[in-house]
Amino acid sequence: VEAPALPAILPTPKERGRIMGFVYRHPTIVIGGVLVGTMILIALLAPLLGTKDPTALAPARRTREPSALYWFGTDMLGRDIYSRVVYGARVSLIVGFAVALLASVAGLAIGLISGFLRWADGIIMRVMDGLMSIPAILLAIALMALTRGSIQNVIIAITIFFLYRRYKDKHATERAHMVRPSPIIETPPVAPVVVDEVKEE
Repeated sequence: VEAPALPAILPTPKERGRIMGFVYRHPTIVIGGVLVGTMILIALLAPLLGTKDPTALAPARRTREPSALYWFGTDMLGRDIYSRVVYGARVSLIVGFAVALLASVAGLAIGLISGFLRWADGIIMRVMDGLMSIPAILLAIALMALTRGSIQNVIIAITIFFLYRRYKDKHATERAHMVRPSPIIETPPVAPVVVDEVKEE
């Protein structure tokens, strides 16, 4: 005799494709990728998005309000703010990707060196602590004052600021892998002690 089939209590799981499954499991990665992809498209298609020359000066049309001609208005020098924002996406992407790449590579290298060479660990750590004590904005202003303003100098200034975090992460990882377990001290087995019961006379 066959037992009757039990009713389904839990709902049947829905089958998702690979793409929808990845979106369901990692929504933040998808949202971030969409935002970055949108910025890349805006930067590449900047000349086709109704922009003007972002560096063209027009003192007669300065501080204009947003209108059909100037969507975001104009600045103190008469430059179109909308065009400057759209074309500025190129500079922002270049600086962002360059800083992430340089800080990761440099922090990885320095963290590996200080993790394996104990004599260099203290020196590098003190140098990093000194750099971290300087606010990022002051460091950027100092570099701009000592050198001419350029994208390269901005990348260097921001990379130095983020270098400490990448270094600390890699340094902590290497230290965790290098920690050796403490030796186990084995004690000799102890013979059990049998206590006889004392009978009352």
